Amino acid sequence: FLIEGLAGTRTIQYETSASTKKLYALRGKAWSKFNLTELLFSNINLEVNGLFSDSLFNNEISRLGGTKNLRAFIEESIYASQYAMLNCDFGVNLGSEIQSFLFGDFAKIQEPISKIYYDAGLGFRFQQENGSLSITYGIGNIENNGLQLKNGRVGITFSSRF
Repeated sequence: FLIEGLAGTRTIQYETSASTKKLYALRGKAWSKFNLTELLFSNINLEVNGLFSDSLFNNEISRLGGTKNLRAFIEESIYASQYAMLNCDFGVNLGSEIQSFLFGDFAKIQEPISKIYYDAGLGFRFQQENGSLSITYGIGNIENNGLQLKNGRVGITFSSRF
């Protein structure tokens, strides 16, 4: 469980003048992994983020999409300064080093444009001594056309510990 907040002002320097803007941010995250049985598991992640200011720069806005959150969308293709996101996995341990899982992601974006994103898919995770390899396939509601197989995305993630 994590909650962070920020409040203050910042000064933006232009060529001939300066402007002071207020900036407020609030971020919360809760996650849990449930081992339902020796073979079955579930992961749940809830994230809420709000960034409020008279003016925001592109590098201050969160970017969603990719292998870490909205898994059926292009990496960091969705800009959001205010959003709520839920990620869920339900899987089976196929051995001590292999997992298969179904996933679903849902995000409500409020700013800059109010929009709802969701996706579903399946994946495999291979644990190794020095890291893990995940392969996912997901379909998302691209352009609000619902879940269509032709909009599928394959994600490959390799994490290494050293």
